[in-house]
Amino acid sequence: MREYAEKPDPSQVLVRLIQLGRPRARLMEKFFAVGMRFGFQTEVGTTVDDIEIPPGITMPHLILLAGHRSPDATADLAMPFINKGWSASLAIDYVDETRMLAARAQVESLKYAIGDQLNFLRPDSIDQTCVFVSDEKILDNAVCDTVRVKYHPVRRGDSLINDEEFNIAWRDFAWLSELYARHSMYLRSSTDGYIARRSQNGFLITCTKTDKVRLRATRLSEVLGYDKLKNLLEYRGGYLPSSDAVEAHAIFKSMPEISVVFHTHASDLFTRNPIFADRVLVPRLPYGEPELGDALVGALRTVGDGFIIMEEHGEVFAGPSLEYVNHRVEEAVSASRSRSRVGVLSAG
Repeated sequence: MREYAEKPDPSQVLVRLIQLGRPRARLMEKFFAVGMRFGFQTEVGTTVDDIEIPPGITMPHLILLAGHRSPDATADLAMPFINKGWSASLAIDYVDETRMLAARAQVESLKYAIGDQLNFLRPDSIDQTCVFVSDEKILDNAVCDTVRVKYHPVRRGDSLINDEEFNIAWRDFAWLSELYARHSMYLRSSTDGYIARRSQNGFLITCTKTDKVRLRATRLSEVLGYDKLKNLLEYRGGYLPSSDAVEAHAIFKSMPEISVVFHTHASDLFTRNPIFADRVLVPRLPYGEPELGDALVGALRTVGDGFIIMEEHGEVFAGPSLEYVNHRVEEAVSASRSRSRVGVLSAG
């Protein structure tokens, strides 16, 4: 697994989008625009014949829109790329959500067998013909599985806060790591989400692509500031702060009463659970950008108790202390498990 001690050089990144299903003309236009915005190379195609990595590319990533193929058949198409050193994200169309849920065990088995190089994008949209992965999710994946962070990092050194303050903070991180593991509060992998805690100079946050189940103290960084106009994020530590650090910064800056933020991807428990429909207060917005941070602040102020859900992007628990956040999580888990939670996508 790439540890992201530094942001990858975008000129050495290639994202190839291959459409084997129904064509999406607008997606192509938006895909090229995302590549230009974040500086990586983009290619599109309709076949899986060319698996060679072009000269100068150190991070090749395949996004395969497979149409109505089975997970096994789709993974078979991607394996030659993976064996050559590509990472791959696979998007499958399903006739309905029942078929999608029935394929879940097969998807999880393939992810476990093949490893971190393979990712199945869970469908997040539905129309009159099928359940599918939205354009927005595909575009965010092109960034997330390559250059990863959207901000421009400015590193101000290795050392974090003083030992006494760090030891106190680490108790909160270790506690929430255990909570995260006990309730399996992730979907794709245990690197989903982030844990953050206010510090004297800013806030501590888990580094991007950090395993939150087996969390290590070395995988924390301290965010010192964020310049919205320049998209510059200043930090200390050995690894890049979470790709969601921009949103966390918005919460800590705008809500001085908040000291702990816990962002998880517990899809079955919360995100897609209809009993929490009134908590879905943040619409679909690209991750790692100021607009999402502003939306989070607005939603947290609306509910007043620190528990909100981002549509198709997980949940946030925030509060003045570890004890408060822990209580809100346990309360929500208890409510979730005491009632039926069959998640459905809404047509429209």
